[in-house]
Amino acid sequence: IRDLSEAANQPMQSASGDHWLTYNGEIYAFEKLASRLKPHLARQGGLRTTSDTEVVLEALAADGAAVLEELNGMFALGWWQVGPEELVLVRDPIGIKPLYVAELGDSLAFCSELSPLLKLNGIDASMDLEALELALVLGVVPAPWTLCRGVRQLLPGELLRWRGGRSERRRYTPKIGTPQPDALAAMPKDAAAREAMLESLLDEVVGDQLVSDVPIGVLLSGGVDSSVVAAAASRRVAGVKTFSVVHRDPAYDEREAARAVAAHLGTEHIELELPEDGLTDDELLGLVDHHGDPFADSSSLPTRRLAREVRSHVTVAL
Repeated sequence: IRDLSEAANQPMQSASGDHWLTYNGEIYAFEKLASRLKPHLARQGGLRTTSDTEVVLEALAADGAAVLEELNGMFALGWWQVGPEELVLVRDPIGIKPLYVAELGDSLAFCSELSPLLKLNGIDASMDLEALELALVLGVVPAPWTLCRGVRQLLPGELLRWRGGRSERRRYTPKIGTPQPDALAAMPKDAAAREAMLESLLDEVVGDQLVSDVPIGVLLSGGVDSSVVAAAASRRVAGVKTFSVVHRDPAYDEREAARAVAAHLGTEHIELELPEDGLTDDELLGLVDHHGDPFADSSSLPTRRLAREVRSHVTVAL
């Protein structure tokens, strides 16, 4: 999403050579973090890329795990420190990005998908019946479980520190997104002022997610949530592309509402019609492999097809 050059590839090594980072996700408004790090970066000869990956890596090198409290984004990361030979795994506070871990004696494997870990020798791939029960009740396997006994997930906002074949876990609290007593006390009492504050916050959040070196669009159903996001994006960027799934069955078709919002905002609106006979067998099998664990949300069926179609127009979709 940021810096498409080979210099931004991962795993990335710090300028000092003492730290490595592999990282799935995105940090928003990372320029603020880079600005705070100017003295450290100057000693290292400045940034070599325009990627958020390098900023996160150098922040960890400069300030250690304490910097995690400042990160505003969605991420799963693995941070290796050469000197102490220590690995730190971290999952974002909301748990948007998954992080799977398998401890194999005195070694540890991690991935943001489940299936690659099942290919490793020594993995206990037997069924976890407690996780299966949770899946049948909840429709999803929650962290820290997976259906596989030998693989576990990090919890949202959890940090795993691994060194010398031993691991320890702890939770961390981000400064961003955590209500502060003084901020709550300063909340305006007037409804109109609250509405203005909400609109300003939404614009800021959506604006942060529009910073990209690749084309960005918005998935627009015509409902409240997607319409608000599309409106905020349109205020920041001219000619935003919006995408909507249309159905031949009027019970599921939302095209008129989406068209009305797109016309009001003046977006470049693109409609994608799903085939009447649904997904193919290959697509269904691919969906099972994609989810890894059971995931009983029927919207994932059209969403996978939608994502593939949208990818021919833009790389990122809000």
